[in-house]
Amino acid sequence: MKMDKEKLKKIKNKYEGKSEDELLNELKNLSKGKNSEEQAKILEKLKTLLNDNQKKKLDQVLKKINK
Repeated sequence: MKMDKEKLKKIKNKYEGKSEDELLNELKNLSKGKNSEEQAKILEKLKTLLNDNQKKKLDQVLKKINK
């Protein structure tokens, strides 16, 4: 899955300003229908865009989602 800058900008704009609950629900919806291997690939690509604090927060969010 190749991500170009324009696509990343569109994704950023789509989710910018949403509450944590809205983002959690969106993550849950995105993960439906995907196997764990597909999810892991997506998350690894996403993590390359994050700083250390954001990665930590993402890990916390994933724990909440996977409950």
